[in-house]
Amino acid sequence: MNDILNEFDIFFRTRLDYWKKQNLSYSWYWFLAVFFGWLGLDHFYLGSPIAGVMKIVLNVVMLGWPWFYDAMNATMNQDHIKLTGPINPVVGPLGIGAGRFASDPASVPASHKNMLIYGLVVILFGVFGADSFLVGDKLSGYLRIILLFTFFFTPVAIIWWLYKLYLYFIRTDQLLDQNYVYFDAPKPSDPSLICPNVLEQVTVWFVETLATVADYIPIVNNFVPMIKSLAESLRVAYGIAKETAETVVDTAQTLSTSADQIQSNLDPEAIKTAISVERGRAEGAEGAGGASGLSSALSPSSSGLMSGGGRGTHSRKKSPEEKPEDYAGLLPVAILAVIIISFSYISLKIYTEGKKLITGIMRNNKMKKNIHNIHNNTTQIPPVNQYAQRSSQAIPDDSP
Repeated sequence: MNDILNEFDIFFRTRLDYWKKQNLSYSWYWFLAVFFGWLGLDHFYLGSPIAGVMKIVLNVVMLGWPWFYDAMNATMNQDHIKLTGPINPVVGPLGIGAGRFASDPASVPASHKNMLIYGLVVILFGVFGADSFLVGDKLSGYLRIILLFTFFFTPVAIIWWLYKLYLYFIRTDQLLDQNYVYFDAPKPSDPSLICPNVLEQVTVWFVETLATVADYIPIVNNFVPMIKSLAESLRVAYGIAKETAETVVDTAQTLSTSADQIQSNLDPEAIKTAISVERGRAEGAEGAGGASGLSSALSPSSSGLMSGGGRGTHSRKKSPEEKPEDYAGLLPVAILAVIIISFSYISLKIYTEGKKLITGIMRNNKMKKNIHNIHNNTTQIPPVNQYAQRSSQAIPDDSP
């Protein structure tokens, strides 16, 4: 129930309850609240950009009163703010950044200012993809630059930038989940929330589509299992999906939780003994392992439930030889090269054809103008007989 309520609390991701560590500097907060509170940068630093925007609006409407109020509280009520966060002049403290100020300034990590830095970068330079480079997603950054300067796809780059602004100001929770490494935030339990860069997603989609198309082509369909295996390896390598062994372990944990619910019908001592045996076996097992020892200790009504896995409390790490092949990192680079060449060719083609069209239009207009001028000049020339009459009148008659 608390998790559901936290999803509706827009300031939950700013508090100690979420971060589980004190990673903010009060000196930084005080400096931003006193000198840059009129821009709301103190709330950007605390991880609540939407509150920063609201503060900017209120500063304009109330002639800077919220800025003055927060600056005074940051100076006079340090202990209270460290506990509950900034105090709202109308409703009191909203819990923004509550409990996250470190008591020892030396213990503040270097990542404490990353939320503020990311906000400034995505606002000022996000249209060029600078925010993607900042969080380490270089492939998406290069792709956004290409889209921006290929003329035809410029609107796509702008929409991409607006989406990043939406994540920063409105869906900060998704932004933290997708870039938890950069923000030094807690790792999300659901791997699907960890969004890989767009180019990696396109790579997986391309390989999966290739497998679907190849399935309908004779002879080529013999390679479909290999292509699907490649797609699955890429999904694991890019963090889009869990490895099969990890999924089995999670399933075993779920089954063991269900078994706890029916322990009232079982022998507790037998369960403890079986769990100890299964934990020992899990140390050397390749997969999640069978739960034969545990199943033998269960009653017939529950043995079928637990036959698919053990206690599952030990999460096995991948050995180096189990890592996906090196091609996982090379495929996005290859696709990026193809995109660069394709977009460059399309842009060059559009430029040359457009230049020809504009040149033809200008030439046509010039010809029309010349024809019009010639026509006007011909209408102003008097007829030949008029010239003859004028000439005869001008020459005196010297004949006797």
